[in-house]
Order: sequence, then structure tokens, then C-alpha cells
Amino acid sequence: MHYGFCETNLYENAKYWGDFDTLNQYIFFLENYTNADLFKILEGDKNHFLNQRPANFYDFFFELIDQLSKKQGNSYWTIKLDAGFFHNKQELEILKSALKERYGEVKYIIIQREFKDYIRSYMNMIGGTSIKRNTNLKKQISGVTGAMFYHYFYPRMSRFLPNEQTFQLDYEALKSDYKNTLDQIAAFVKYPEKPQYEKDSKNVRNTSFTTQKSGDVGTLVKLSGTLFKYLQPLTNLAVRVRYALQKKNISPPLWWRLTKAKHFREDLKTELQQTGQLLLMEQLEKNKE
Repeated sequence: MHYGFCETNLYENAKYWGDFDTLNQYIFFLENYTNADLFKILEGDKNHFLNQRPANFYDFFFELIDQLSKKQGNSYWTIKLDAGFFHNKQELEILKSALKERYGEVKYIIIQREFKDYIRSYMNMIGGTSIKRNTNLKKQISGVTGAMFYHYFYPRMSRFLPNEQTFQLDYEALKSDYKNTLDQIAAFVKYPEKPQYEKDSKNVRNTSFTTQKSGDVGTLVKLSGTLFKYLQPLTNLAVRVRYALQKKNISPPLWWRLTKAKHFREDLKTELQQTGQLLLMEQLEKNKE
């Protein structure tokens, strides 16, 4: 019942929970996190974590996903890194150190989208965001923000990983020449077998992969994209202001959709109607039957 992909929100959770210095702090974290979607999706064992307290959120998450990997017979796992890591270099270094200390070898894959496709997707994002972007003007403003992020984060990804094993690929190439690109990724991560193309093609893919957002992005967005691309000091300043004005998390950065589907079906149905997620609403009704 979780739409698309359940984001790990690794950056936000690490910043929110931090170190588990006291038992009370850890219990509060555990009671929240183990009842939320991601812990359920990763088939977490609450009793295991009740009996041993990790030092911080990173140690907890690594243990959680290691357990699932072992259960599934996998020798490694991959994760989508939040953009926040490439705004906060200090936190990225903490993550990199934690990964290397636990695993030794870590590899990074940077997948870059073409600017216009990225902007179209950003402006027409479905779900709760679509409620805020319900007029053309609001979509144009969001497009300017997207252009700012595009020309801020992608350059920093390469710059912040100078001495790491990094593989860069084009998102459009991934879509148009999927098998060949998958072979390249498999070679990079030293996957021991031939990629299972047929099995993988049955996985649920997000709308950015399966559809092409149409429409002109607009003159204002194109102009801002040019400015942010060539005036890097302006881009850096704009992003810093954007982050400074962003509201801080009061509640834990967790997903609760599975809980809503089980215990608050009508509330979730209303939420899905408001955010235009009609296919998921139909699935919710089928499950009820």
C-alpha cells in the first residue's frame, strides 16, 4: 500500500535521532521507528534491537538492512542518498566514515537526468506536493526552485566524492538502453552473475521511469536555469537561503501509510483522493473486498 518507493530519509533520520546516548532516548526512537512503514518493509526484528542498543541511527540502520540482506541471501545492498548529504558536507563525511568502518568497500552511482525532464517531473510531482502546486504560477515558482537544486546538487555530487569509487550515468540512457546500462552497473559493482532482466522488468517503477512528462517548462524556468548554471555564487546563495527558511522537523521523519491502510482506511482514502493517487485508492478498495 505504499505508493511508489518508500524513501529511507536516511539524512533526515540521522539528523533527527542522532546518537543514542540514553536508554530513554533509544526507547522513544525504537517505539516510533519500529511502528512506521520502512521498518515493516525491511522486515525488521524489534526484539533484536531491544536487546542491544546501537551507538547512533547509522549503526541501527546498517544493522537493520544487513539483517534483511542476509535473510535474502544478498552480499551487498544499495541505497538512494538524500540530497541533504550534498548540502551538508560534514554530515556526508560522517556517513562515509561510518560506511567504510563497517563495510570497508563502498561504491557510489550518480544518475543524472536531462534538465527539462527533471524540471517537468519536479513541477508535476504527484501526491501531497501537487496540492501546493495547484496553479500555473505556483508550478512556475516550483520550476525555478527545481532549476536551482539541479545546478546546485549535481556538481556537488562529483565534487564531494573525489576519492571514491564512482560510476556516473545518464538517466535517459538507462531508460532507452536499459539492458546495456544494467550490464555496466553490474560490472562496476562486480555483480557475480548476469543481471536478471526479465525478473527486474516486473518490478514496480516510478512514474519518472515509465512516463514522459509533457509541456513547456516556461520562459521563467528556462531563464533561471541558465542563471543558476553559469552564476554558481548566486546558486549557492539561493540554496542556503532556501534551507535557512525551511521549517525544521518537529515530528519524526517517518512514513505511516501502512498503519493508515490498516487502522484508518477512510482517512487514507480521503488523503488519496485529495492527492490524486486514484490507482492506489482503487487498490485500497480491492484489499477491503
